[in-house]
Amino acid sequence: MASPKPDDPLARALEQWMGARVTVHVSPERFTFSYRDQIVALATYVCVAKKDDELEYVGFGEQVPGAVRVDLFRESGAVPAGIDKMDCLAELCRYGFSRVLGGVPIFRPTVSVSGASTLEPLLHGYQHVLLEEALLDAGGRDIQFDDADEVRQSRAA
Repeated sequence: MASPKPDDPLARALEQWMGARVTVHVSPERFTFSYRDQIVALATYVCVAKKDDELEYVGFGEQVPGAVRVDLFRESGAVPAGIDKMDCLAELCRYGFSRVLGGVPIFRPTVSVSGASTLEPLLHGYQHVLLEEALLDAGGRDIQFDDADEVRQSRAA
């Protein structure tokens, strides 16, 4: 039996249903999500607004008028009270997954991360742990780091 063509809609649906493999290249300025022929690059900030005393994420990597910009990897980026940078990072990753996969995946995608060491000067050795937590919270599973100096794997609980 011949294997399905890469552009076959049924094959794509089955792969998404069974779990896709998303590659995320990270840097302090940009996260680039890729899956098959899809690439989504997002600047590393989110915009939040308060609506009925609740935070609403209204922009990812693009400025939204009237919203508070939260820079994820700037040392001088003071965060307003009630906003958690880890939550913002997870939301940025969740948005990146949904954009690159064309919607919310049925099964959690496996994730391959490259460039984590570029965050070392800002996160002082905690970059793998923080990225892993954010990517798992965003819906990823089996997070694999491709750094030449350190490779870690995890399993979603």
